[in-house]
Amino acid sequence: MSNKVSITARIPEEMLEQVELHAQVAGKTKTDILTDALAKYLGDVSGTNTDAISNLEQQIQHLNQYLLLRLTALEAKVAALEQNEQPSHGTQHQIEPTKRVTQPRLLPGSQIV
Repeated sequence: MSNKVSITARIPEEMLEQVELHAQVAGKTKTDILTDALAKYLGDVSGTNTDAISNLEQQIQHLNQYLLLRLTALEAKVAALEQNEQPSHGTQHQIEPTKRVTQPRLLPGSQIV
């Protein structure tokens, strides 16, 4: 859409609040949200879906980084517990060290919730 025009429409106040909230959460403008909605309604799947996909990819990357940090912290706690573990009944139980994850891995699309 190279030529853009302005329109005026009356919508319920609650709907405007939803549009504004959605725009804020998605990091988009109200115009982007309304244009995407109209494009979807009219059957134009091109819209600005590339922006939405890019936004989702960034969110996935941040989640992977967060999970990596949490995994590293848990591995450190397990290692500390293993050092303090005392043998019971003459048998020492030892947890095998796990392979360290150095790069976040993306989940296949079917597993993303």
